[in-house]
Amino acid sequence: MEYLKLTKESQLRELLTCPVCQDIFEDPHQLPCGHSLCMRCLDGMLKHRPLAQPFSCPTCRACFGPLIGVHKSYTLHSVVEDFNAQQEKQRDQREQSTQTDPVAERTHHANYNCILFLLLAIIFICISKAFMCSVENHTLTETVQRQRTLLLKYHPEITDLILNKDSASPYLVVSEDLLSVWRVKDKKDYPQHPARFTDAPQVLSTECVSGGSHYWELEAQGYWDIAVAYESINRRLKLSSFGNDAKSWSLTHDSKGRLFAFHKGVKEKILESLTHNRVGVVVDFEKGAVAFHEVGHMWNHLHTFKTNLTGPVCLGLGLYREDLHTKISVKKTLT
Repeated sequence: MEYLKLTKESQLRELLTCPVCQDIFEDPHQLPCGHSLCMRCLDGMLKHRPLAQPFSCPTCRACFGPLIGVHKSYTLHSVVEDFNAQQEKQRDQREQSTQTDPVAERTHHANYNCILFLLLAIIFICISKAFMCSVENHTLTETVQRQRTLLLKYHPEITDLILNKDSASPYLVVSEDLLSVWRVKDKKDYPQHPARFTDAPQVLSTECVSGGSHYWELEAQGYWDIAVAYESINRRLKLSSFGNDAKSWSLTHDSKGRLFAFHKGVKEKILESLTHNRVGVVVDFEKGAVAFHEVGHMWNHLHTFKTNLTGPVCLGLGLYREDLHTKISVKKTLT
């Protein structure tokens, strides 16, 4: 019985071991091929490779190109937490083994075996589902490839996007090259203009789009909104803040690092948190979608609004706290 217990424990430990650091998974993320590794290990591998070199899975050697679509494996994360908790419990009980009666010890071993079987079953289900997605149907891999193609296809759009200085709130300063904006404490004496936001600390892009698919990429820090808004959005009221009406769709990063999606005044918390400060925005008129993604060494989906876009929309930026050195920059090229 002890041998069987050790065998099951060894199998489970092997399944929960990161192929890179050879330790139990910490914040496991799943690659398009279905294999997982620690987020820290994945980030390290991506940072120490040439930018143009395709990334390959350390387990199966599948290649994914310069941008990778990954997602956090919440089920695997839960299994790791349960396994670590059981290991800690085992250590505590071994220390008290001299005071444990035989009946209680046998009961403990039986319970431990049941837990091991359960965790192994969960792992098997996770692996089976990943295998079905990535090997039999290839749906996950194909989705990532389509996303990557979309990014590269609309790469030239980024170079043409600049900010509309006439729309900037008096609490914002736009750079001379019209690619960056930051929040200031003291109100600026800007001339009146019908395009200017008078209450909400916001700015729109000069260019608006009315059809097709478009991709914009930004670098942001502090307390900010990155939004897509109709050109006709109200500029005179505090309620014109992005996401508060039907004319804008917003991704908000607050002072605590939390992410929220806003539309029509409805706030939806996003479980993901940013590990990089670049955000990609995709607007697709044909599919009726406004999507936000984190862009680092990987392309991590954050939120998609499904909507029927009926008029010209612009990129909108909101900057709400000057004490957090809030700043947003439009980036010309992908990394």
